[in-house]
Order: sequence, then structure tokens, then C-alpha cells
Amino acid sequence: MGTLLESRVLCLFISVLLFMVSPFAAAQVSADHVKALYEKAKTGDVQAIFTLREKARKGNSFAQSSLGYMCDRGLGVPQNHVEALAWYKKAADLGSSTAQYHLGFKYDIGLGVSPNHDEAMVWYRKAADQGNIEAQYELGAKYEHGNGVPQNYSEAMIWYRKAAIRGNSKAQNNLGQIYEHGRGVPQNYVEAATWYRRAASQGNSYAQDNLGGMYEHGRGVPKNDVEAVTWYRKAAKQDNSIAQNNLGYMLAHGRGVLQNYAEAVAWYRKAADQEHSGAQNNLGYMYEEGYGVPQNYTEAVSWYLKAAEQDNSIAQNNLGYMFAQGRGVSQSYTEALKWYLMAADQGNPAAQKTLGTMYALGRGVQQDYEVAVKWFRKAAEQGNASSQYNMGYMYYHGYGVPQNFADALTWYGKAADQGHPVAQLGLGLMYENGEGVPQNKTEAIALYRKSAVQGNPNAQYYIDKLNAPTATKK
Repeated sequence: MGTLLESRVLCLFISVLLFMVSPFAAAQVSADHVKALYEKAKTGDVQAIFTLREKARKGNSFAQSSLGYMCDRGLGVPQNHVEALAWYKKAADLGSSTAQYHLGFKYDIGLGVSPNHDEAMVWYRKAADQGNIEAQYELGAKYEHGNGVPQNYSEAMIWYRKAAIRGNSKAQNNLGQIYEHGRGVPQNYVEAATWYRRAASQGNSYAQDNLGGMYEHGRGVPKNDVEAVTWYRKAAKQDNSIAQNNLGYMLAHGRGVLQNYAEAVAWYRKAADQEHSGAQNNLGYMYEEGYGVPQNYTEAVSWYLKAAEQDNSIAQNNLGYMFAQGRGVSQSYTEALKWYLMAADQGNPAAQKTLGTMYALGRGVQQDYEVAVKWFRKAAEQGNASSQYNMGYMYYHGYGVPQNFADALTWYGKAADQGHPVAQLGLGLMYENGEGVPQNKTEAIALYRKSAVQGNPNAQYYIDKLNAPTATKK
């Protein structure tokens, strides 16, 4: 009797236990079954596709989301963005965060539906709130760039950090960029390098390139060109054109690696073939100077032109120079002026200085000191030492501006502080003669010596003149 009672109690306990566990177990078995179906279906297995559709029609969200993805990418079925959208919507309405993310992306890009940033944000947020990492990253990017929402770096940080903490390398890299550039947060190179390293260690090529840049410039990490080259090379091997250009630069200048013009050209070319304008310009320079390739002005012009047409101001300035000198093209000040103006209007100080010189000397244009001063000033205010000297010269002589020794002294001083030898000489003369400043021959000699050390032959003449014994009358 006791044994029978114990058996009944045990059976009842097992029954209750099975009742409690079986829904979860059944659901798990069902989920695994649908996943297995999806793996077969995406290879084109007709029976698997049929069964997956049946489950989707009966409301299985994983099957619906899987069919959406298959239609989206053309896996096992013809690509059909409209049908993909429909399946994603069904799964998203049932709470699938994966489907919600994909639905948001569809509305964001406009695949199978007209672009709708507001709708995209709704679905991204639903998915992100459920912890979908990709959606969290997308929200971060939206807020960072103000794409469809008001730009908000603080909000971007929140979403990037959520995704970054869970290992999303794109979010980690972008978080690093926000810290590096101080966007909405105090600039913090150490924090930036930390996030770049996390992403780079996962193989993110953009983070590898960014980490290389931190080592090259000593930001948040000790300056180390060897380490910079290591990270640039990792990214370059993944066809990252930015890193390929950076690696080419390090090789061309022998920084962190033995100087190798031929290898530099090879990396510049890889990046240039991917339309990287900086690499196109650099490749043009290698052809112009004959570094790592036979000197070829025509080829140089060809690469400069490719970069210049992408609004690369350095290439536009270089192209202007080629036309001004008649290198690889027929000499033409008209064409030179056109390209110099394009570069100068983008704020390129070298082009601004050249335009100032053209107008000051009447080279290819009608001489106009006022226009010359305009361009010299633009370049000088960006710290261009030659233009700062030129501004001093224009004020000293009253060319294009009223003569003003005080302003001349200021501009000569700015250029001299940057080591411009002619400016040091000019400033010395003003001190020697007491022009715009109390006469001070000791200061004059000090400036002449700075200029002479840099090879200015005229400076030594003035040193000797001031040091010569003064003749006395009998």
C-alpha cells in the first residue's frame, strides 16, 4: 500500500514537472527546428522553403524574420525587397528585435519602400530598447550626424556605448572618434585610444587605421612610428584605402620603417585605385619627382587631375603649379589661375599664397596689390609663414595697404617666430633703424644671427656692419 502510494505521488510530481518544463522545452525544440529549416532554405532547398513559409504564415516570428532576410538578400529565393519588407513587418509586430532592426534599415535606406527617417527611427528604437546591438549602433550614428534627427552627441554617446560595451566594433570605433575630436565630451585621447584598440583587436580596419594615427602623432599613447606602421599595415591589408595611403606616406618618408619609395608607390596606387583623393595626389607627386617610378609629368598631371576633380585642394594647388610651369601640359596661367582659385576658395594656404604672389608681381594676371594683400592675409591668418612675411612687406612699403610700421612689425614677428629667415632679417632691420619700435641694435643682431644660421647670406652682412668699429673724427 505504501509503495503504491509513493509511486502515485512520484508520478504526480513528474507530471507537474513536465507540465512546467514542457512549454519551454517545446519552444526551444521549435526554435531550433526553424533555425535548421532556415539553414536549408537559404541554400534553395524547396521543401525547406515551403515548410518555412508555412510556419511563417502560422505566426512564427523567427520564420517570418528569416524569410524577410532571404528575400532581402536573395538567399534561396529571388531577391524581392517589397516581400522582404512585408515579412519583416509581420515579425517586427510580434516583437522580433532582429526584424525591427531590418525594418528600420529598409525605411532608412528606402529599399522596398520610400525612405522615411521617422519610421526608421521608430523601428530602430524598438529594436535597440530590446538590446539589438546593430540598432543601438544605428541610433548612435543617427544622433552623431544629425541624420533624420537633430544632431545630439550626448544621445549618440549613450547608444554607441550600449553597443560598444557589448562588443560592437563599429560603435567602439565611433566612440573613439567622439573622444578623439571632443564631440559633445571633453577631448580625451587616452579614452579614444582605448576604444580604438578594442575595435582594432576585433579586426575593424577603420579602428586599426585610427589607432595607427594615435601612435603616429602620440595621442593618448606614446608616439611610436613603428607601432603606427604595424596598425596601418593591418588595416591596409584589409583594403582600407585610408590606411593604404597612410602606410604609403610612412614608407615614402621612412617613418617607422625603412624608406622604400617603390613600396610607397604600390600602396598609394592601391588606395588611388579605390578613388582615395589623397593617395591620387600623393601618387601624382611621386611621378612628378620620380620617387619610386620614372619621372613622368604627364602621369603626374593625370593623377593630380583625378584628385582635383574630387575637390582635393592640395591636388588642385599642385595642378595649378603644373600649368603655371608647363609640366606635363602646355603652360597656361589661365588654367593655373583656375585651379589655384579652386584650392584657395577651399582655404588652401599654399594656393592663397601663390595667388597673392601672382597679383603682387602681375604674373599671368594684371598686377593688383590690394587683391594680393587679400590672398596673403587669408594664408597668413592660417599660419603660413611666407604669407606672414609678405604681409609684413606689404605694410612696410605700403603696397595695397596704407604704410604701417606697427603692422609690418607684427607680421614680420609672426613669420620670424616660425623661423622664416627673410622675416627675421626684415624684423632685425626694423629694430636696427627704430621703425615701429624703439631702436635696439642688440635685438637686431640677435635676429640677424638667427637668419644667418639658416643660410641667409644677407644677414651676415648686417651683422658685420653693426659689429664694425665706428670711425672717430680727429
